[in-house]
Amino acid sequence: MPLLTELAGNVAFAVDHLERQERLDRLANYDTLTGLANRRSFLERVTQYMLSAANDGHKMAVFLIDLERAGVDFEECHRGEVSLQFGE
Repeated sequence: MPLLTELAGNVAFAVDHLERQERLDRLANYDTLTGLANRRSFLERVTQYMLSAANDGHKMAVFLIDLERAGVDFEECHRGEVSLQFGE
């Protein structure tokens, strides 16, 4: 019986370790507020897509919006409403 108890403890430890690692990976690659890829993750993906498009002879375009300069109303973000004000 002690062997089964030890085995159960080892399995529980391993599962806990995997869950924590997944959480750390998520925190390292995604914004906690929006769930979107963070800058590092985004740049890695864009680089992969650019290389893939170039290797396959395809064209690619990337459109970026600087939300801070675009005037995002963060007070409304909690309700899922975002208003952009351009031209300042």
